Amino acid sequence: MSSQKQHNILSTENLSVGYRSKKTVHPIVIDISITLKKGQLIGLIGINGSGKSTLLRTLSGLQLPLSGKIMLDNQELSIIASQELAQKMSVVLTKQQISKNLSVIELVSLGRQPYTNWLGTLSKVDHDTINNALELTETTSLKNKKCYELSDGQLQRVLIARALAQDTELILLDEPMSHLDLHHKAALLKLLTTIAHDQNKTVIYATHDIEYALNLCDQLIIIQNEKVIYNTPEHLIKTNILTSLFPSKHITFDAVNKRFILN
Repeated sequence: MSSQKQHNILSTENLSVGYRSKKTVHPIVIDISITLKKGQLIGLIGINGSGKSTLLRTLSGLQLPLSGKIMLDNQELSIIASQELAQKMSVVLTKQQISKNLSVIELVSLGRQPYTNWLGTLSKVDHDTINNALELTETTSLKNKKCYELSDGQLQRVLIARALAQDTELILLDEPMSHLDLHHKAALLKLLTTIAHDQNKTVIYATHDIEYALNLCDQLIIIQNEKVIYNTPEHLIKTNILTSLFPSKHITFDAVNKRFILN
C-alpha cells in the first residue's frame, strides 16, 4: 500500500463516550486510542447496546465526548468549522431526520451544500457528482420520486447516495444494511469496498453482519465490555477475540470458515 494511502485520517486518544445527566456521567465505552488510515474499509461490531451508535455519533462530532481527544486529518475535531467539517466527513445515521417531501434528486443534491455558493447554485461538477452517486447506489431510476414513496431499503440507499455526493475523505455509516435485501447488501458492500480502495477514502460502518465484515474489511473495531479492540480480522480471529464476542453458550465461532454457529 502506498504512503499516500497510509496517511492517518482519524485518531482518538484516551477517548471515552457516553452520556451526561445533570448529576452523573454514564460512560459506555472508555479509553479508546485508535488510529484510522486512508483507503480502508473498517467495520464496527459489538452486541446490541455495546455503544456502536454512541461511538459513531461522537466521532462525527454530533455528540460530545466524555473525555479524551478526537483528531481528524491532524486537526482537533472540536475546533473544525462546520463547513470545513462537512467537506471532510459525511454521516449516515439510523433514524436520520429528513423531509420526506423532497424528491430523491433534491435530497442527494443536498450533499453538495458544503461546496456551493451562497445561492446554492449547482455547477457541472456538482451535477456530475450527484449523478455518479445515484448510479453507484443504483438509485438513478428513483430520482424523481418523493422520499415518502420509497421503501426503507430504497431510502437507505438514497441517504448513502447523498453521503457519496458530499465527496468526503471519511464516511461514517450506522447500520447501513439494516433494511436491505441480500442483493442490495452485496451491492452496498462491494460499493463501500470500491470507495475505500479505489477512491482512497476511509469508510467506517457499524454492522450486525459480522461474517461479511470479517471477509471484506481491512480493519475491525470491536466494542466489548466497555473497551475497544482494533485490529485486522485475521489477527482478531487468530487471537480468539471473536470466540467471546457473544456472551452465550448457544453461539460459537468457527475460525476456519469465519462464521458463527448456533449450538
